[in-house]
Amino acid sequence: MIKDRTQNTEHRAQRMGRQKAKAEVGKKRTRALNYNLLDEKGIALVLVLVLSLIALSITAALLFMASQETRFSGFQKRYKSALEANLGAAEIFEHMVILRQKVDMDAFIIDLNTANPNFYATLYEDNNCTGSDVFTTSYTGIETKIRTPTNNNDGTAQWSAACNRSITIDALDNTTYDFSIDLGANPVYRAYAKIVDTAEGNAAEDRDLIKQSVEKSEDVASPHLGYLYSIEVLAQDLNNPNERARTSILFEY
Repeated sequence: MIKDRTQNTEHRAQRMGRQKAKAEVGKKRTRALNYNLLDEKGIALVLVLVLSLIALSITAALLFMASQETRFSGFQKRYKSALEANLGAAEIFEHMVILRQKVDMDAFIIDLNTANPNFYATLYEDNNCTGSDVFTTSYTGIETKIRTPTNNNDGTAQWSAACNRSITIDALDNTTYDFSIDLGANPVYRAYAKIVDTAEGNAAEDRDLIKQSVEKSEDVASPHLGYLYSIEVLAQDLNNPNERARTSILFEY
């Protein structure tokens, strides 16, 4: 009887031990599950933050590209306007070169300024700029650059030192250009032009034939090669000099 009680007590103790062990295992499993859930929530938060950062970066990049495109479009539009003013001034200056004589150029400028209120042209001359043609006719100012070559056949200078032949145009120094004209309104573009080099073709009389008094034959036709003028043109917004266009032109007449 005593033995049965002892065995029952042992069995109860074993069952209680097993129940406690199971309870401890269950607690451990619960704690591990809670830890896993916390870890997963932390990873999800990090992923959300990373994805948000990527989305913000892409949005910022798209906004920057859009603003730059608008900016560049404005630059191109302003440059195109300055270029159109440049080419328009070049065409007017080329017409003055065709006139060749100072008196005709002065009359053309007067007509130009009178006919269009949005045009205002000015011719700048340095009377110390001198040169002579094949007939030893002397010229001064702009006529020197139009009617005489820059250099003689032997390479010596035909133009005097006062004839500005630099390709640089300084809007603040009127000795660095031969001609200026205001074009348009709101904005006004001011263009500057100058002849920097003149090469004589066969449009002028041949020097050697004249010196030797040899008559030209009318039976032999030679291709016409006119004067070649190297012209520099700068056009810029009168109120914003950074908005400008520069061209180099080779003009034959």
